[in-house]
Amino acid sequence: MSDWVQAGLRPPLEKYSGYLASRGVDSNSKVRFHSWSPVSSGCSRFDSMYGDTGYKIKDHLVIPITSPRGAIIGLELRQVLPNGEKRVSQYRTLSAQWNPYFLGSPEAFSSLHEGGDLWITEGVFDKIALDRVVPTGDAVVCTLRAGMDQLSIDMIHRYYKRSSTLYICYDNDETGVKKSKWLKYEFEKRGMKSAIWKYRGKDPGEVFKEGGDQLLRRLF
Repeated sequence: MSDWVQAGLRPPLEKYSGYLASRGVDSNSKVRFHSWSPVSSGCSRFDSMYGDTGYKIKDHLVIPITSPRGAIIGLELRQVLPNGEKRVSQYRTLSAQWNPYFLGSPEAFSSLHEGGDLWITEGVFDKIALDRVVPTGDAVVCTLRAGMDQLSIDMIHRYYKRSSTLYICYDNDETGVKKSKWLKYEFEKRGMKSAIWKYRGKDPGEVFKEGGDQLLRRLF
């Protein structure tokens, strides 16, 4: 299923280079951005969402979401408008229903297997920000919204070691605060140690925009 998705991925358009750099993306970033090159999908749902071959998303930023073993199970698609506004959508393959669904699965489960800590964020650029400053051996995931499904929680529990701590770093808005408390409850109900990380600012990505790595290291 992911072969045609892989065939449609191309390097990101040059027009996005400044935008990505301003959000902390560099050659060391663990998140890979792409642009879409129209390709026959063989998936009627994809074609109905984005047009035959995906021509509607030709100029979008594309971020592959992978399974713990690295297979592509979905895409996050972003259109950044000239006024700075963004439009975000998601496409999930059929395999997504049988896998934990968040950005950063491979490194997350590798870290947990080795007893490292896991940092949980909402947005793509929140993950990129924290990836810059968390200790070596820890991992950062992005749930692409506030909250996490039961399959993902159960998979984390399967790999969890007693030496690990799950740090919840959701946005400081009403939804983020509410979902942080819910996720902490779900983790601790399964006997996993977790903490809601207290920091100043809207979200980790905005902290980076405000003060770069120096402020990130102070707050995280």
